[in-house]
Amino acid sequence: MLCSYGNNQGFAYPNLETIAKNAHCSVDTVSTTLTKLKKKKAVELVSKYRSHPKWKHVMGSVYRIVYDERLNQSDLIDDMNKEDPPPIEEEEIKAESNQETEGRDIELVEIRSLATHYVQQVRVYTGELRLLNERAYLGAELLFKKVGRERANRLIEERLTACRKEKRGAPQHCGELV
Repeated sequence: MLCSYGNNQGFAYPNLETIAKNAHCSVDTVSTTLTKLKKKKAVELVSKYRSHPKWKHVMGSVYRIVYDERLNQSDLIDDMNKEDPPPIEEEEIKAESNQETEGRDIELVEIRSLATHYVQQVRVYTGELRLLNERAYLGAELLFKKVGRERANRLIEERLTACRKEKRGAPQHCGELV
């Protein structure tokens, strides 16, 4: 969930309540998880309540998601201060018909909705936490395109019911149901 708030350099500053709300868990769970991630050096605390000059505008904590250990914090902050890339000229963008765009938008909404539904149902059926990340969306897209939304919902319910009865973990994402 923290990664979904990160910028291109891996800095993120959502508050714990926001993460907890979006991850459907408690603030204590978020705090404990962040502590574990810090110990594993997957996340660094960069600033706490305006303690770093670059982050004076952030009232809470700023975290760095460590994608690459070779990159250091100060270099990444310097990269943020560089000039933005030149704007894209509108003439260079291929024009699409509104119908094509609208159809694709509707499909993307369905896929996102299916991925969200799966995450919520896993929590209800097994009590496990699943994240909405790229893998979750790709899995939802696979399931949606293979069987459609209505059949996907039935598959999710059947599989999670079986997981609960057999006391085993749910698949990591709904694409594994195909």
